[in-house]
This record gives sequence, C-alpha cells and structure tokens, in this order.
Amino acid sequence: MFRSDDAGETWKLCNEGLPNVAPEFIKDPDMGRCVHKLVLDPARPGRLAMQFHGGVFVSENAGDAWTRISAGLPHDFGFPLAATTGGGLFVVPLIGGDNRIVPGGALKVWRSRDLGRTWRALTKGLPQKEHYVGVLRDAMTSDPLTPAGIYMGTTGGEIFYSKDDGDSWKKLPASFPRITTLKTWLV
Repeated sequence: MFRSDDAGETWKLCNEGLPNVAPEFIKDPDMGRCVHKLVLDPARPGRLAMQFHGGVFVSENAGDAWTRISAGLPHDFGFPLAATTGGGLFVVPLIGGDNRIVPGGALKVWRSRDLGRTWRALTKGLPQKEHYVGVLRDAMTSDPLTPAGIYMGTTGGEIFYSKDDGDSWKKLPASFPRITTLKTWLV
C-alpha cells in the first residue's frame, strides 16, 4: 500500500505488518501485497481498515503500521469491507482465492464493533442453505445514518440491505444477471 501526504507529489510505502503473499513472483521484498479493499474510518481520522488477501487488518496511524484483526472469522480470504461512523466493521469471508463463495452456502455478514477483537455473524434475513455466492470488493458499502445502513450485492445478482447496522437484512425484489465470468461483462 502506498500513501501520499502531498497530493501525489511523493508516495510512501505503507506495508509494515502486512505479509508478503507472493514472494515467489515479486522480487522486491517490499512489494507482493494484495489489498482487496481499503476503507477510512468515517469518525476517526488516521484509522484505516483493510481486507487483505490473507486477513483483515487495521491501522491507527494512516497506514504506517498494520495489525491483523481477523481472528474469529471463519476464513481470512474475502473482498468487501465497510466501516460505519458508529465504529462497526463489516466483512463477508469467502472460502479462498480459488473458491470465491461463502462457506457452507450460508451468506453471513460478520461485524466487529471493537476493532476486530470479536466478530459476530449476522444472518437474520440472509439465505442460509445452498446459497453459493460471493460478495466482491466494491459490492458492499454503508451510509452515515444512525443506525447505519449496510448494502451489498452478490455474484448471484441479488442486493441485500440492512437499516439496523446489520442486525437484520432484506433482499431487494429485483435480481440482476448472475456473474459467472468476467467475459459475461465484456460481451
């Protein structure tokens, strides 16, 4: 990860605490990181959260150093990440890079209200049987309301939303085409 403090004139490498996930492909040991999603804490300047190829991380100093906070999640792999003004972090863990679906066919959004010390699976209103979908990096967001609204789209073409900080979910009535490959979007 790189950060600029002068509107892009110069850039600083900010990878301290992030494991190198591709050492066999990247010769420079400072590179080889795989950032899936990065969000700013809307209420705390300098606090960042990251869904990384191998876990969820937080930085309290604008990215100068990172701490893993994914203990308690079923898998380290995932793409989406959202943060709320109330201090909530939301992720959807997936099985892995080669199998980008939710574990066990049960769609669960995981929330932490204490910077990843604990995580809670949120399932009320979400499909829990034979629902093998993923949620990709830019398919989850939050609003600044209290309680926060959380919104996500799945690779199955569904859009789910929560108006109560993730405690319960509803599906929008319309569905969109299922994403099967990138080629689908290019045709």
